Amino acid sequence: MNASNHSFCVDDYPDKKPKAIVLLLGWWGAKSRHLAKYGQLYQERDCLTVQAICDTYAILVRNTRSIDQCAIEAAAHVAQVLRDIDDDTIPVIFHAFSNGGAYVVERMEAMIRHARTNSLPSDQDSDMVLVGKHLQGQIYDSAPVWPTTESAVEAAAVHFIPLPDFIPCDGLAASILEQLG
Repeated sequence: MNASNHSFCVDDYPDKKPKAIVLLLGWWGAKSRHLAKYGQLYQERDCLTVQAICDTYAILVRNTRSIDQCAIEAAAHVAQVLRDIDDDTIPVIFHAFSNGGAYVVERMEAMIRHARTNSLPSDQDSDMVLVGKHLQGQIYDSAPVWPTTESAVEAAAVHFIPLPDFIPCDGLAASILEQLG
């Protein structure tokens, strides 16, 4: 999965040291303009935000490989900010929205645990270790849910091209893929 399927945005660095770096992790179908509203609230409180939105299809089908890639890229952005600011006292906060954010946090936590025990760290591992070292809190907004077939079809109908009123369960994946082209 290439990076272009995920969306990232880093605030301009403030003139003074930020109180925290907040990783905003968007919900399924979120757009940058949606997260920008939350980013503005944090900026008004002297925080710097990094916005990450995982590929919509990856969240819909919970594609771990793609979600992992989003987590790796998000950690790299946060780690770069930490290195640029060069202050060990700045906390990192994850603000996860719904499943889109929670799935990325889940994978980042696993990668941070792995990176801390890896005897031959890579650049990716060093990013995860750095982010984990600064991680001071997590906020879950619209807590994650584990969708049923019915709720997944309803969500797809809202987000993608409208689907027929009834889709047999065994045809769900084929119907969604067909609608995606």
